[in-house]
Amino acid sequence: MKWLIFLTAIAAAGCRQSPAAVADSAVDAVVADELVAVDAVAADVAAQSEHVRAALAERPPEILRFVVHLHGPFSKDACDGNGLPDGKTPNAACVADLRAGLCASGLSVVFLTDHPSHMKDFPFQDLLYYDAAAGDKLITDAPDEPYANIVHCVATPLLPAHDVQLLVGFEGDHTMPVGLHHHLSDKALYNVALSDSVPLADVQTVTAEVHARGGLMVLAHAEQGLISAQRVHDAIDVVELYNIHANVMLSYIADPARLFEMDPWLAPPAEAAHPDLAIVPILTTPQEQPIALWHQVLQTQKVGTALGSDAHENVQFPQLCQGGLTNDLCEQKKATAPYAYKAFSKAGQVTLSDGVRYDNYTRMLRWYSSRARLPISQMMNFARVQKALQEGRTHHVWNVFGEPDRVDLITVAQGEWGWKAADIGESVKATPDMLLAMAWPHVLAEPWSPFATADADKAPREVRLWRVTPEGASVIATWDGQKTTGGLVQDGEVAWLPMPGPGRYHLEVRIQPTHLAAPLKAASAFAQNWYRWVLTDVIEVTGP
Repeated sequence: MKWLIFLTAIAAAGCRQSPAAVADSAVDAVVADELVAVDAVAADVAAQSEHVRAALAERPPEILRFVVHLHGPFSKDACDGNGLPDGKTPNAACVADLRAGLCASGLSVVFLTDHPSHMKDFPFQDLLYYDAAAGDKLITDAPDEPYANIVHCVATPLLPAHDVQLLVGFEGDHTMPVGLHHHLSDKALYNVALSDSVPLADVQTVTAEVHARGGLMVLAHAEQGLISAQRVHDAIDVVELYNIHANVMLSYIADPARLFEMDPWLAPPAEAAHPDLAIVPILTTPQEQPIALWHQVLQTQKVGTALGSDAHENVQFPQLCQGGLTNDLCEQKKATAPYAYKAFSKAGQVTLSDGVRYDNYTRMLRWYSSRARLPISQMMNFARVQKALQEGRTHHVWNVFGEPDRVDLITVAQGEWGWKAADIGESVKATPDMLLAMAWPHVLAEPWSPFATADADKAPREVRLWRVTPEGASVIATWDGQKTTGGLVQDGEVAWLPMPGPGRYHLEVRIQPTHLAAPLKAASAFAQNWYRWVLTDVIEVTGP
């Protein structure tokens, strides 16, 4: 184009202009052409930004907080192994802790997963921890059998009055159905594992039974690597992407010396790191195996995802020091980690500086959880959340670092009736004008956070855009709030990728929680690490 303008200018000038004048005219034409091109690009960016902003303003989904994989007294090892003191009546103190945690953590829906060795022999009314005196309300199925419990939580200084809805499930050997309306028809089915070593027909029989009883089949403990992508494809609805139990194993059991990182949390209250940040050290060892498995599955199909709490109130340490299992290591650490040395010199619970056990339900349920992204519906919240879980309309937050003000990944494209948007969990056909858009997530302090929103929002963040195709998964673009890579276009607090090709896309947001340095006190070095903060499910772009 530039050379065509140059030659045309020379021909038009003929012999009437000097060579210098001809050259000047040609240069002016080229510059004018470039300015027009720049103006066109700027106009395109402005128009695209307008479409993105309008779509984001139009489609903020309703967000409900939920969690899967939670154990109460009907689990074999919950409540320090004393969930049913007389074999039939739940441990009252443990139930009280569980209910307090449910109400204090901002959850709307909870998928309980007690172990089948106990729960299979009890009616759902018991498994839902129903308490008429506390104002609970059972939701029943024909013929008048309860399958959900609405727990009313009274207002506190931190949270307004609200309801938490509970549903029944169980955790077997990787087999973790959630949202059941009735017990399985044959108790033998509770013992079928999801592992690849089990015949597929047996697993599919259990999955079909779970579906017939209103539930979804979740894969628990994907980090153990015993379940293939093909098995997920054939028999599983949802993959558990994170489980704190596995993180403890990866961090502390794999390297016992790291147990002494707990020392700042075991110090006297005046000098201790804030007890509700005690999860931070183990999060320096991220769980990648479940995400790698999920990416493998995404190469051929969508599958739902969730974070697993796995809270039991059952963490007990053996005596590690003064004649314990790691005595030599203890002697090495005695001078630098005196509070941990003292705590590990006896067996039992680990109590933090606030006098509350490390694995208290309230503490653990505030550390991280999943979010359902809900379209308008007349269904009850638990049914809406379960449908969102099944369809992959979710994102997940390690809210120990703070809560994002919003999490957005949408496609925007022109349709028959104007510009239209699709959200996480949806599938859309690629078009030449399609934009894959996102908004910058701000960090908000939770009502219980030991930091202020103003400090939290100064923490460095990086948004990573993942794309999964049949060839594999990779990060194709990044955004740190100021700079972008991979072809992302930024305009203020929105960014977009023009013309995304076919694939399944999701966001990962990482954070360097500098706002935790003060409440971490002696453990402030952990505030300089980078951590996974937000992970979304996928939006699918198919071929035109």
